[in-house]
Amino acid sequence: MLFDAPTVAQLAAVIEDKQLKPEQMTEIEGLLAQIENLSPNEIKQQLVQESNSVD
Repeated sequence: MLFDAPTVAQLAAVIEDKQLKPEQMTEIEGLLAQIENLSPNEIKQQLVQESNSVD
């Protein structure tokens, strides 16, 4: 990535493009709030469900 953008201006443009958009941040904040409100047992259940769906 560094050599794809050899100038500071080009590097700044790459960094800006990679930053999250406000709607993405809102979605992530909502997901984090949901996760933080889960009990340890609910987290364990979610992890088991996820691992079973991958198999």
